[in-house]
Amino acid sequence: MAEDGASHHSNSTVAEDIKSIAKNKTFVLSSLGNTCVTFVSGALAFFAPKFMLNAYRVSGNDVIHLDDVSLYMGIITTSAGFVGVALGTVVARHVKRVHLNGDALVCAVGILASSPFLYGALVLCEFNMIITWILVFIGETLLFMNWPLVADMLLYTVPATLRSTAEAVQLFVCHMLGDAASPFILGGLSEALGGASGDTETEFKGLQNSLFITLFISVLGGGFFLFSSLYLVKDKNAAEAATKGTAVRPIHTGSRPDHRQTLPLDDMVPLMEDDDDSDGHTDSQLVLLST
Repeated sequence: MAEDGASHHSNSTVAEDIKSIAKNKTFVLSSLGNTCVTFVSGALAFFAPKFMLNAYRVSGNDVIHLDDVSLYMGIITTSAGFVGVALGTVVARHVKRVHLNGDALVCAVGILASSPFLYGALVLCEFNMIITWILVFIGETLLFMNWPLVADMLLYTVPATLRSTAEAVQLFVCHMLGDAASPFILGGLSEALGGASGDTETEFKGLQNSLFITLFISVLGGGFFLFSSLYLVKDKNAAEAATKGTAVRPIHTGSRPDHRQTLPLDDMVPLMEDDDDSDGHTDSQLVLLST
């Protein structure tokens, strides 16, 4: 710390950055919640077409093919993605007018509210496919409300100098433990429950029972988001205090031409620094600003 109250920035290692963001409770909890979202969405993307085809077969429809079911599922998932992202953004904007931790609350409500609709789809698919597809659309829409809000929370609860590392860690964890792990876990469970027997009805029941796990994962994810809401405002203020921070300008001090001094943002003014060349000319250098 300099005598005038200014601080100095220094480069940190990746390990130091990871240790820093691991102390950010909002980041950790929202990343775990988002992992649950990707777990459920990955399981649906991987198994839903085969599951729905078996549901058609069990209900007596032998005409429809896997390509048709995959197309229906793709259209519904894509539409739910567009609607869910827009809906999550709009709802969170209104909720934050009343609750500063609105983003986390909307994420929690979204993933928790998706569970009953997905449960209904898993149960009713034997009896009414039209209602099942509607329930899948609503469930996925509520699930996908989280996508823009999780990214937004990361941006304003993590200091600027740590955001790139935090984003990389979050993406790695969410996909490794989420949509990459769920097909492996549910597939193994489905086979253990008779999903590889060759009998359509047995395969249907085995996959249905394994997909019920996604409902518990959704509830778990909702819990993570609810807990993150308890720390969101505190972590946001801490990130703003760490980032708000400073204007940076190079100061040439003998053998350390890359030395940088930081100035409080409130004291930021258009600063110029004159360097006298050996030929007597003076060059003006713009100050580099960093937040």
